[in-house]
Amino acid sequence: MSGPKRGGVAVKVLSGRTAASLQRYRDSKEDKEPPLFMATRHCSLDAETQIAEWKAVRVEHGTQGATRSPRAKYETVDPDTGIHASGQRGTHIKHWDGKRHRKRLAGPGETPTHLRIEPEDALPEKESEATHSIYAFGADLVNPENPEDVERAFLAVKAERDEHYPGLQESIWGERNGESGLFHIHVASNATVYHGFTLDGVEYKAGQKMGGDMRDVHSVRARFEQWLDAHPEYGFTQSLARVGTKEYEAAQRRDGQHAYWEAERAKREGRAPKETNQDHIRREAYEALQEPGVVDRDSFVTEMKNRGVEVEEILRRGKRGKGYDLRYKVDGAKQGVKGATLGPEYAHDAIDAQLARKTRGLEVEVPAGQQRVGEAAQIPLTSTSLSAEEQAELEQLKSAVARMAEEERARQQADRREAERDRLAQQIADYEREQQRLVDNPPERFADLSEDELARLVDETVVVHPGRSSVDDSPVRRAGVGSLSCEMDTGEQRYVVAKWSALGEPVTAAERNEAVEDGVWSRVRSPQAIDTPEPDTPRDIDPIPSTPSEPETEPFRSGLRGVKAKGGSEAIQQRIDGVADLEEDYRGALPDAEYERRAKDLGIGPQFLRDYGEHLEPETRRQLEFRARARAAGTTSHDAGVEERGRGTQLREEHDRVQKAAERNDPTGWMHDAEVKRLASEIRSSDRRVDKTSERTVEIRDLVKEGRYEDAAQAAERHQEQDRKSREAMESYSSGIDSDDDVPSAADMFARAEAAEQEDRDPSPGR
Repeated sequence: MSGPKRGGVAVKVLSGRTAASLQRYRDSKEDKEPPLFMATRHCSLDAETQIAEWKAVRVEHGTQGATRSPRAKYETVDPDTGIHASGQRGTHIKHWDGKRHRKRLAGPGETPTHLRIEPEDALPEKESEATHSIYAFGADLVNPENPEDVERAFLAVKAERDEHYPGLQESIWGERNGESGLFHIHVASNATVYHGFTLDGVEYKAGQKMGGDMRDVHSVRARFEQWLDAHPEYGFTQSLARVGTKEYEAAQRRDGQHAYWEAERAKREGRAPKETNQDHIRREAYEALQEPGVVDRDSFVTEMKNRGVEVEEILRRGKRGKGYDLRYKVDGAKQGVKGATLGPEYAHDAIDAQLARKTRGLEVEVPAGQQRVGEAAQIPLTSTSLSAEEQAELEQLKSAVARMAEEERARQQADRREAERDRLAQQIADYEREQQRLVDNPPERFADLSEDELARLVDETVVVHPGRSSVDDSPVRRAGVGSLSCEMDTGEQRYVVAKWSALGEPVTAAERNEAVEDGVWSRVRSPQAIDTPEPDTPRDIDPIPSTPSEPETEPFRSGLRGVKAKGGSEAIQQRIDGVADLEEDYRGALPDAEYERRAKDLGIGPQFLRDYGEHLEPETRRQLEFRARARAAGTTSHDAGVEERGRGTQLREEHDRVQKAAERNDPTGWMHDAEVKRLASEIRSSDRRVDKTSERTVEIRDLVKEGRYEDAAQAAERHQEQDRKSREAMESYSSGIDSDDDVPSAADMFARAEAAEQEDRDPSPGR
């Protein structure tokens, strides 16, 4: 390696995080490339085990669930008017006291920069459980496609974190699946110190919370830059503005604030953002310099005046050695701006230098802007040709990969065929059970039907294919069977079909297996549709055929076809016909989002399934029953959340009433302190229950919306099982206290909770 490579490294630090969600974030991007590298310190690599380990440290030191009084927030206001987005005028001004930025009240005649917003809820808020740091490497420093670059970058961050923060529990992973495509490294840190260590001369003890320079973003950046300088073996050098330099301080200011508020106003008004005066001057200055007629200072000033910008030369008083500068003022603006403020490229000497280049016949150097990342680093390539032996190994490797891919495709096809055979076999078994049930339970008026009468009935009746209520929309024609001359309903038609099939030869195992292999439903002894003979055309009928003919495969027809709505309701009849269409369209396919949309529009509910479910195929009815159970569970969960929100509101009102009474009549607070704390605890518990019911409702409804009815029903059952275990644990704990048994310690309760969570994640086969 010739030497460290220069490039941009950006570091961001985010606090106020819930630990568990941050720890699971690493494995949550299922549809994107997984992390390229992972490492941990003082904890497991498995996310769920890691969550328990971090939590145990917080429990041990008493920081689990710790709260603090809510703090007021400061939000920026429009720097021109001092008005906040809410319409209020700002109250404070941000200023530098020599050590840090602070806020002070705006005085008369001063334009405020921030509005102080008091917290709406005076209840304590949860403290941060974790800190999230992100190290993003510019493509000029680390090419995301270069394995060597990304590995060295990850090892550099890992080594720096190990050296500076050895007492923190951390999960570190590197990935390139963000929107920018840059390689970046996430560092999730438990906010409670695991064991004592020293950082920049400051001692941090076990159980202490992260704070100060440990998570100050400027300190973290400076520490990493200095570490890279001290370890050139990793081959990286920061090219962006260094912490503490004037360029860095300028980059932290938002020239920015004007552009930001203009963008906000434009967004509200539905227009494109206006160009700021400073951006306008920058653009016009270098466009003027590129004009052929601009060759000296006077022609530059004239050209800028034609463009609506007045330029004058000023003496920078009090700046020894700085000499002259230029002042630019846009027509109509109240005041001008100095070239040095716009940037070094717009100062007096820089403009003279550009004019001198034009005099020598050189092109004007247009500034590229500040804090820009360079071109992506090139991936080193070798031009050495492969030897004959290496080429042979390469070809052998390609053949092996192709063979493995072909074997995998064949295996997948075999799995699909096997699954289809199992599905057909199950359909056949379900059909035969249904046929046997019909034969064993004949309609009352067909109970004594002889074989001759059945043959005549089959001869003179349009018999239907299994799963169909009729061949067409015309009434079923019957004649010549004595008292059976009236039209048959659907149940009687199905009985005739089943009885006719039972009179034939039984289906052999070979026939069934052949049908399953060929995927032909009609090859199993299912009765065929018997066409009505043409008039005056004689027809011989063998009521008990010795060799059943193989019927043509007919399209599936829902059992709801021809079913009449109870009570003659037109709306119910439309629903029946709609469900029949749905069943025919999705036969053999699993429900999806479109299926759910249609089912929701039809209003299929438990009452419909009770009244007409017997006419549906078993799988269709099974899926719709799952749907009904899941929707009922979602409604119950939602109602519980609404009820809990109402209870939380009452608790807050009671808390405010007691607190005000304490402030008025109890200056010491000892009379009402216990009641206030009890109400605050109940409010927190209520909020947790509201969050839990909301998450459950969203989970169930999202699954139903996607058509995953069985998953939704299983989620509802899982929620019920979790509630049952919680109730049993609380009853067991309460009974232990009441019976003077040894009260379990916090550690024992934590271990039991972890065991219950593990059992939920890894259910035994018997469950």
